[in-house]
Amino acid sequence: MVGVDVDEEGLRETASVLGEAFVPVGGDVSARATHERAADAAESAGDLTGWVNNAGIEIDGRAEEVRDEALERTLAVNLAGTAYGCAVAVRRFRAAGMPGAIVNVSSVHAVAAFPASFAYDASKGGIDALTRQVAVDYGAAGIRCNAVRPGAIDTP
Repeated sequence: MVGVDVDEEGLRETASVLGEAFVPVGGDVSARATHERAADAAESAGDLTGWVNNAGIEIDGRAEEVRDEALERTLAVNLAGTAYGCAVAVRRFRAAGMPGAIVNVSSVHAVAAFPASFAYDASKGGIDALTRQVAVDYGAAGIRCNAVRPGAIDTP
């Protein structure tokens, strides 16, 4: 199992708990190269057959309040990060001639608006849309793509 995070200390803690079965990859999911490194690490351990896009950030703010940096960062991590993960996984599955499964972690925010969640709601709605698109484009090749929509989760 490979895990990616920008939090190097958190990765070390996770690795100490999970042991040798866990391969930590430090990096920012808003960069395609991070996903490529994660896929390389996974393939070095065996066939890549599954992929989970689970990174997300929430920066509160209504449309009139959101700063450019906050909007760009939220969309980069939540939406572009998921898109890069899907793209890398699909390419690797197809190159190996393998079926595969992708799970994208969306949110109840994708289908219900919440106060002061302008950027986050938009990013999660986009995840649902790209999930459908990957499923339509690659389902016939044996690549499944689904999203889950959890509610509020308290994380650091």
